[in-house]
Amino acid sequence: MSLHPVAFNSTALHVGFCRWPAALCVLLALWAGAALAQAPELNAQDGAEADQAFEQALKELQLEQWGQAELYLERSLMHNADHAEARLQLALLLARRGQLDAARALIESLIDDPRTPAGHRERLQTLLASSMPLALPPPPARLPAQTKAEITIGYTRNPYARSSLDELTLTLAQGSITLPVARNDQPAGTVSLALRHVVQDQWGLEVNQQKWGGSEGRSAGSLLVFGAGTVAGQGVQWSALALRSLDDTTRQAVGLSIPHQAWRFTAGLFNESALERRGYTLRFDRALAMPPSLQFVGYAELERATAGKSSLARAGILAEWAVAPSWVVSGQATLHRDLQGYSPLLESNAPRKMLAAYLALERHWEPAPRWRIAGRVHAAQRWSNISLFEYRDAGVQLSLQRLWP
Repeated sequence: MSLHPVAFNSTALHVGFCRWPAALCVLLALWAGAALAQAPELNAQDGAEADQAFEQALKELQLEQWGQAELYLERSLMHNADHAEARLQLALLLARRGQLDAARALIESLIDDPRTPAGHRERLQTLLASSMPLALPPPPARLPAQTKAEITIGYTRNPYARSSLDELTLTLAQGSITLPVARNDQPAGTVSLALRHVVQDQWGLEVNQQKWGGSEGRSAGSLLVFGAGTVAGQGVQWSALALRSLDDTTRQAVGLSIPHQAWRFTAGLFNESALERRGYTLRFDRALAMPPSLQFVGYAELERATAGKSSLARAGILAEWAVAPSWVVSGQATLHRDLQGYSPLLESNAPRKMLAAYLALERHWEPAPRWRIAGRVHAAQRWSNISLFEYRDAGVQLSLQRLWP
């Protein structure tokens, strides 16, 4: 799933942390035991859905995407609460992520459950009797490399995020003057191609190319290279980005991130040669504690221009909610404020302030192993103290994804 580009890159959602309070897990274990006792006979469709969700959970575990893995394990148990492997992996995952009280409550409930296979019960008893953080079994074998390709077609009401205003007021020294504006926010079709390749625990790259409006339209693209390493015993992540926007301006950026539990701190440098603008960025991300089906990431960012104009500050929140199997609601809200006046001709050189919101509903299907189809409807709006930067958009998308291996 990809978020609409409202002043933030969707890869922020890859933080994927999620923490359960211990009391919640105790209640979950008790509820699961009661539900299992009254569960109807498993039908073939639920069994297939449970197995598919569990297979996807194993992939996320291989990639160390703990939040996503937890979500798929929960989805597997929604379809088949008696899925022994899913229950075992959920208990191990909670312990691996340091949620010891929650993990202990769930492990004890599984040991006492007569449906738990004998082999699993022995593993859980050994884990419970030992120092859990140090005695965890290794995670599933990691894939040496993984590649994902995606093609998306869509239709949008306002592909270039143009203002819907009919007139524009200029603030001149002699007085304000209002001029008519020709509206040109024409709907258009869109097509995009994306390729992501990850070499486990080393590096990866992501290429995106988008085009709006057919042969006479505009295009944009990006290349992101990223990786991970260790500096003075501290795990770090690095990235390098090259971006070309719809107006043919370019941006190059490099960054270094330090993750710590649910936090991530990033510092970087950027250059926009066409605008003769460059500087540095500082950013904090924070994953918020939520149930596995709901993920929130909040962030705050400072972009300081050491050459050129428009230093700015941003803050926002991104969310994904698995409302039902195969259905996901995603949203994003972003606050933006320039740190100096935007233009003497607009609002007497007032700093630009903007609030952007995005909401999408996605339904996905997996017709075959490693194939995925996603349908999405979305709406977006931006408000500003300078009307030139206000806009609305809505559209639909259909994506086809293929995963190797």
